[in-house]
Amino acid sequence: MDANTVISWLKGKKTYATAIAAVVLGILQAENIYTVPGWVWPILAGLGFVTLRAAVSDMVNNLKK
Repeated sequence: MDANTVISWLKGKKTYATAIAAVVLGILQAENIYTVPGWVWPILAGLGFVTLRAAVSDMVNNLKK
C-alpha cells in the first residue's frame, strides 16, 4: 500500500478519526487505564479544528461550482 492510497482513503475521514481518538483517550483516562499527557489535548483540539475547517472549505468550494 503506497502513501497515495492511504491519503485518498483518509479523504473525508480525518475529522472523524480525530474525534474518535479524543473520545477513546478520554475514556481511557477516565477509567484510569492510561494517563494522557497534558500536551496531547491541545494537539487533538487543533487537529480537530484544522480538519473541520478543511471540510467546510471543501464544501464551500463545491457549492461555488
